[in-house]
Amino acid sequence: MSHIFFEILVDRSNEKGAIVFHEILTVLHRAFSYKDTQANFSFEIVKIGNRIRFFLRTPEKYAQFLTGQIYAHFHNIEILTVGDYLKNIPSSKLSV
Repeated sequence: MSHIFFEILVDRSNEKGAIVFHEILTVLHRAFSYKDTQANFSFEIVKIGNRIRFFLRTPEKYAQFLTGQIYAHFHNIEILTVGDYLKNIPSSKLSV
């Protein structure tokens, strides 16, 4: 099953603050809790350089539904389709 990576950009002046990501996870959980149990999703919070960035990895077949759900709940969010961001980071710089 092929996957798509999205980067989720939130306007720094959003009124909800950091709680917006808790709400995104809640939306995702509700949307997919009764769907394909074999599907793997990943919501990743990453520091690259001096920026905190938010990535979502989803099976391709759910990409349109997923972005629609996020846009329906959060109007000031931008969602970009990106490649696997880990491929651009040297393994010596990766830590968990």
